[in-house]
Amino acid sequence: MNERSHRAELIPGVEGPKRPALAAEQARLEVSRARHRAAVQDLLDCAVLLVVDAIFLIWSDARLPFIDRDGTILVLLLVNSLIVAAYLRSRVIPQWKARRIASTWSLDERARFRAS
Repeated sequence: MNERSHRAELIPGVEGPKRPALAAEQARLEVSRARHRAAVQDLLDCAVLLVVDAIFLIWSDARLPFIDRDGTILVLLLVNSLIVAAYLRSRVIPQWKARRIASTWSLDERARFRAS
């Protein structure tokens, strides 16, 4: 009994995959698209942040309700630092961890990873 007929007996009407999944075939393309989308999103986030900062710094009457001008600038600096921390936590630190882990690989593993 060949494998195909054995599989047909176990699960009637179901056949094995005829070719690998599309995501497996185009993994590099999908990774590069995801990196591109992340870079575009980061640029847009930075642009919005810079515009808001410029409005608050240039326009002297811009302030949060019930907070004076100095308090508004302090809140603005706090929000900017939180945004930078979130960026570092989500983008930069995982890259550092991946590089640290990859540094423990043998030369054969590194070559196989780069070849695929």
